[in-house]
Amino acid sequence: MPAANAAGLVFNQAAKVLLAVVFVGNKCGAYIGKKTGALVSLAAQGRIVVEH
Repeated sequence: MPAANAAGLVFNQAAKVLLAVVFVGNKCGAYIGKKTGALVSLAAQGRIVVEH
């Protein structure tokens, strides 16, 4: 049984790390998304101005 316990502990640690990575990734993604969204909207406005 010790092997199973060790595997369980490793799995739990991996799950915690994965959750942390996903959490940080979402935070970074939201930040990058805001920045990119602002740039895209500016570019779109620029194109509209150029077209007209």
